Amino acid sequence: VEAETVGTALFKTLREGFKSNFWDDYPPFEPSSVLGSGTTFESLRASSRYDTASDNAIEIIAQELSIEDGVLQTCMREGRLEKWWSGIIDAARMSAWNEAARICEDNSRWRETERRFRDQMNREDEALWGGKRTDGVELGMDEEGDVKMGI
Repeated sequence: VEAETVGTALFKTLREGFKSNFWDDYPPFEPSSVLGSGTTFESLRASSRYDTASDNAIEIIAQELSIEDGVLQTCMREGRLEKWWSGIIDAARMSAWNEAARICEDNSRWRETERRFRDQMNREDEALWGGKRTDGVELGMDEEGDVKMGI
């Protein structure tokens, strides 16, 4: 089931919500709890979100949301969305966590590679110059790997 779920807009939306911590403040609703929400002209007109919208615009939005509501009902009935919901949530959360862990690991590897490179360059410079240039100016590197002259 997870293989089929990963490519869906639902999974991608949930994963992005977990990646951005959106769900920390606004947890995802159970599918059955949103059925019929905002699918009528009256319910949309009562919402402050549509205070300035024209009646025509609200009617169009209500029709579109009603269609979406039908799609959700079909997913719940034929796809048994309620049964799979918690698993989809867990998979999206884990996917977001795994991506964050991979990025963190990649950053750690990059920093370690950078540190080893800088250490190697410092050793080579020290071996080559002995810490002094032939013109008498002392050289060195700061902790960020930038050359310091005249130390």
